[in-house]
Amino acid sequence: MNRIILLFLFLCCYISSHSQIKNTRFDRIYDIHGLNQNTVGCLHQDKSGFLWIGTPNGLFRYNGNEFKSFIHQPGDDNTLLNSSIDQIYEDFNEYLWLVSNTGVSLYDLNKEKFSTPKRFNNQLNTDERILKIEAINKEELYLLTTKKIYLIKVDKDYNLNYSIIKSVSNPHLIYRTFSFYKGKFYLLDYSKLDVFNIGADQKLDHLYSISYQDLKTDTFSSFVISKEEDKLFLSTRYNLIYEYELNWEKIKLVDTIDVNNFMDDTQKVRQINIIKIELDRNGILWMKLMANGILAFDINSRKSHHYYHTDEKTSISSNIVNDVLLDASGLYWFGTGHGSISILNPFKKPFHNISNNYYRKQSLSSNLVNALYIDKNEKLWVGLLTRGWTSVNPIISWKNPKK
Repeated sequence: MNRIILLFLFLCCYISSHSQIKNTRFDRIYDIHGLNQNTVGCLHQDKSGFLWIGTPNGLFRYNGNEFKSFIHQPGDDNTLLNSSIDQIYEDFNEYLWLVSNTGVSLYDLNKEKFSTPKRFNNQLNTDERILKIEAINKEELYLLTTKKIYLIKVDKDYNLNYSIIKSVSNPHLIYRTFSFYKGKFYLLDYSKLDVFNIGADQKLDHLYSISYQDLKTDTFSSFVISKEEDKLFLSTRYNLIYEYELNWEKIKLVDTIDVNNFMDDTQKVRQINIIKIELDRNGILWMKLMANGILAFDINSRKSHHYYHTDEKTSISSNIVNDVLLDASGLYWFGTGHGSISILNPFKKPFHNISNNYYRKQSLSSNLVNALYIDKNEKLWVGLLTRGWTSVNPIISWKNPKK
């Protein structure tokens, strides 16, 4: 009986949400609210609920009514190192790590104060770009650049004490991403996936590598770990996904997925280029392609689908897919380049597309969607390349039916 009630409530939420799609209303947030930058690259909501927006010309904090801007002030160490913000990461101590192309700045959310770790930033080479930061605990973080892995320890005054625990051996290669899971550290570059045991003091002891040459395939592009299934999915640049089990001392290859089999015949004439793979909570493996739409693969049912743009109004609005999100009501939102937003009801394959309408103020203010973000209140934020941010709540109809 409880299962029936839960299913009924979910269907009510889903139907109510879907019925609102066609009348979606956006709030445009720029200029008059204090956001004077029309290109948005990243967004983060801190533990207090403030929204932080990174742009090429400054950092902005939004309290729901207005923006406060933060920019670099030459000669002042208590400001941003660089006004161009590429990434925002919040650690366990409620510090924001603000990444630019010249290094990192820190912002204490409690004291509302910036600091610049000069010693660490000076260590970075000019060709070294920060890719990812992941906190292990309150005192230790892994920081990955294109050339090195740093173990960073913070003291009580939040000074950064760093050590290089791995450097790329081939100067022509660069690191791509990393993940740690069940005491092991997984590191990817173009040529191989390295697996390490995380030893004492968070040091990495190399266990083994999976090389693209050993697999006799092309270079690697991305990987993702399914913690629910204890599996790792590793993508090559062009046409293969390797599926590994992780509950072995050495990970075991269980399947090789040929992406060519997913492609519609009309699309096979184009070269497949897998940029990145992501796994959502429904067990759908999304494969972002270079100007060729997006592929969906259900890791449980083994069913797949290729979504790409056609002349039909119910297809995805663009073959350039920059972001994909699953909201709480079960709808998929796709942010595309040149095609605005496409919304997919997984039970009904046709897309509903939302684009800019010059004559309607509550439409999207641009069709160049760079990023999507759902905050703690289930409000969807849309990052645009030319006209700031717009926001909409895709499930407000059932969260608060009176509105």
